[in-house]
Amino acid sequence: GDWSSDVCSSDLTPNDICSRCNGCGADAAWASSAFMAMPPTISSKRILITTFGSLGDVHPYIAIARELQRRGHTPVIASFDLHREAIEAAGIAFHAVRPGLETFGSIETVVQRLFGSWRGAEYMVREIFMRHLAESYADTLAAARGVDLVITHPLTFTARLIAEQQRLPWVSTVLAPLNLFSSIEPPLYPAGGWLQAVRALGATPHRLVFNLLKRMIRHWEAPLRTFRAELGLPPSTQQAQFEGQFSPLLNLALFSLVLSAPLADWPANTVMCGDRKSTRLNSSHRCI
Repeated sequence: GDWSSDVCSSDLTPNDICSRCNGCGADAAWASSAFMAMPPTISSKRILITTFGSLGDVHPYIAIARELQRRGHTPVIASFDLHREAIEAAGIAFHAVRPGLETFGSIETVVQRLFGSWRGAEYMVREIFMRHLAESYADTLAAARGVDLVITHPLTFTARLIAEQQRLPWVSTVLAPLNLFSSIEPPLYPAGGWLQAVRALGATPHRLVFNLLKRMIRHWEAPLRTFRAELGLPPSTQQAQFEGQFSPLLNLALFSLVLSAPLADWPANTVMCGDRKSTRLNSSHRCI
């Protein structure tokens, strides 16, 4: 239930962990220092933390940022301008990233479209994010100037492009078991209640059906594939909403063990961190 995890007692060395970042050339000690107790000899680093969504998508990153500050580092959180007040009130540097929610009407309208229809996920991906990749990229690139590490949220698609383009080490995060897409213990998706029947058939049938659904919505990400090409990045076979969101370096599961214990089919390098309110983070949490 706190930020401690096996990574703190892991036998992995900083060089082992850094080697998972596709040879980016980043400092090996820093590649692991975001998740292990930081040796006092490590100099101050600038860390970009990207997130989108509600306050539930903000407070876990405020907790991380405050502990990084305590250790002498300089975090900046990039998100909707709507969250500026909450983030700056916590003493964290903030950088606004488009699109702003005002682009889509009132908050009530956005909530209704997201949760009042079975097509809410499609609206979120295609209308809120894919239509605004260029603006999001420009703002995130400005926020990333001079950073040493990028921490991403499942919906910060352009932050992953920037980490790849700038050859920066990046760490992914998830806030709920649903984002890990387990077939061993499948979640119940709001718009896919019928999948509950597939769950009863076991992991393999569920995985086959889920992979079929992935192929059916692959076209949602067509603008992202085009944008990658415009940036001069090589084509990727991964879908950004699914396996493409997970860093090869480290993926942090920022939710309570009450919701799920670690599962064998979670993405490689996933570390179970537990949950922590930003107001309660203290020096005992060593896995930042």
